[in-house]
Amino acid sequence: MSRVEADNFYSAGSASTGAIGIPKGQENEKPVSNLPQAGLRFNETTGGIELYAGGAWSSFGSGGADGSTSASAFGYLSEVEGLYTGTQNLWTTVGGQVSPFQISVNFDIVGGPWYEASFSFPDGITSGGMSSDMVHVTNSATNDGFKGAYNENVNVGYGAQSFPSLYGHSITATQGEGITVTGEVTTGSSGGTTSVRSINYLNHATNSNFSSIQLNALRNIISKLCPATPFVGSDYDSDGNQSTQIGWERPWDRYAESGTGYTHIVYIRDVDGNTQMTCVGSSDPSNNGQAYLWTENTFQRVRNYVDAEEAGVGAEPYGLLNSKMILPAQWFGYTGSGGGAAFGAYYNSDIGRKNNKVVFLFK
Repeated sequence: MSRVEADNFYSAGSASTGAIGIPKGQENEKPVSNLPQAGLRFNETTGGIELYAGGAWSSFGSGGADGSTSASAFGYLSEVEGLYTGTQNLWTTVGGQVSPFQISVNFDIVGGPWYEASFSFPDGITSGGMSSDMVHVTNSATNDGFKGAYNENVNVGYGAQSFPSLYGHSITATQGEGITVTGEVTTGSSGGTTSVRSINYLNHATNSNFSSIQLNALRNIISKLCPATPFVGSDYDSDGNQSTQIGWERPWDRYAESGTGYTHIVYIRDVDGNTQMTCVGSSDPSNNGQAYLWTENTFQRVRNYVDAEEAGVGAEPYGLLNSKMILPAQWFGYTGSGGGAAFGAYYNSDIGRKNNKVVFLFK
């Protein structure tokens, strides 16, 4: 049984107007085992008082967990809510899980504050001045370039947009059907599945990628993808074959190549190995495309035509498979014929770009 060590506490001043001292120590001395249901300590590294409750540490009090310095790093976004406007580069320990590091925080978008990040795919495409913040898979670089959908318009709630512009990219006529887009991943002329590929994330506060330790700490506490920056999957020229397409035989919440036919899909995989489609349907008739928008609890399919191909077997998708899909760890693609599929974050002009990448928000 745990014991209260009297030597850890002391009093100063009179009993009625003085103060009681509490246990103290550096960040790396924070206890990690045999913790009480609720605990209190002074963090000499950050200069803040810390409360342990609900299985996690948080900072509060006059220690100044405002994120302005490493010594005043905040643990949770709620600690800096209302302190700033605009976008600020602040120090955080992500709930006391890691040593303080800087991260960009957006205070202006409704529902904030929000963490900011961008995809930084090692296999991402480059077009229109944008770099590696989206992926594109095709069976052949000479039979793609968004196919005939590169200048096709859809409306996801912000007016008519071309498919590439959903991702903040610009594909010209010379990069249209039959012309490669720099950086796209090919499966080979007969189609098939690509290898599983990693996903990095750019930290705009440091202009470098988040470390795996930082990403895993964020994955442990986040639960919401900002509806202003949903994830977008899209497919082009899936040559509908309704007896074998995903709309009839393929569940959306796992990977299974058999029966996917002529469709094109980008899959994402979380850090625990769970897999989901980001393209849930089939873009028929020939050369047309459709987009699929995702947050943690919403799903929307957008296209400019109507056909019979809908979601996978079972229920319509309800949103991302789980909260760790807000920062997926890997991706891979499948193609069944000429055409392609893409995945990235939606480009919202109110939030804009940083470092030639589309910014998405989460918390």
